[in-house]
Amino acid sequence: MDNFSQKENEYFFDEAIQIISTDIKDEKNRELLARLNKLLTRARKFLIDKDYEEYFNNTRLAFYAAHDLNNDVLKDYSELFMTFIKDSLAETRTELKIMSSGLFGKKKYRYHVKRANLLLEEFENYRIAASDLESFNITQFDQNEEEDKKK
Repeated sequence: MDNFSQKENEYFFDEAIQIISTDIKDEKNRELLARLNKLLTRARKFLIDKDYEEYFNNTRLAFYAAHDLNNDVLKDYSELFMTFIKDSLAETRTELKIMSSGLFGKKKYRYHVKRANLLLEEFENYRIAASDLESFNITQFDQNEEEDKKK
């Protein structure tokens, strides 16, 4: 199995999950992992910027892209990334709940708490077999990234 670490500094945007070493020789699979990691990193940046809608959208894309990695070579990576995504989203939901409750809580975060709940529920209930799922095209992420750079 490969070695992984999560970056301690959340403001460091190179990689959401740093892959220290890997036994994957196929360049295509390595590229898919790199793109997925880039998508997660992008989602994390939106979270730090408190752009929750974009965070949720990118997190959802990353989850389905991680599911799409589910082949013999990338099965462990797929499970790792999907677990990481669900755990991160659950942590974000908890933080949003805290910010929206109490005497000084801001009601504007309540919508985002509901959105996080719905997304977590969607991920938990996701039971469609890979053969039934229309393949997620992770290359569409590259197009979205180019559009963001232009803005």
